[in-house]
Amino acid sequence: MGGVAVFCSVSDERPKTDEQVFPECLKGQVIPIGAATIQGHAHPAIDENAASFLLPGVEIPSGEGELRTGSSIATALAAGLGGLLVYVARGLCPQHPLLLRPARDALENAMKRLCRGPNDKYLAAWEVLLRLDMKTHEAALDCLQGLLSALGNKQ
Repeated sequence: MGGVAVFCSVSDERPKTDEQVFPECLKGQVIPIGAATIQGHAHPAIDENAASFLLPGVEIPSGEGELRTGSSIATALAAGLGGLLVYVARGLCPQHPLLLRPARDALENAMKRLCRGPNDKYLAAWEVLLRLDMKTHEAALDCLQGLLSALGNKQ
């Protein structure tokens, strides 16, 4: 995989003008992430058009037992998922298409395939991962290999 994929949070305060602000002004160079409810609805404080993907970021339990809301929480989830996809691809299939493209393009393409639909920005990866049969180490490897195969072959 060439380069580095950079995930960044969209603003949790809607811009008051039409001026593009960070990270929207860098769209195409970074992967902007917005907060969503667990049902997949964009948090009302964000500009959904500024985000490439929406992940859970509304009332997420913190380590201190408090509920937190914000695109930065959703961005941490996106970065973790991106890291998992790359790690699994490197370990199971070093020639996987996910690893042969520039990092941002490859991850953005793979993550689009984990969304609920072609026009949906909500990335519900657990809906895919929970269907995997990972009762044994071998079954887990087979399932992850199948997931990688699907990510590399869908158009």
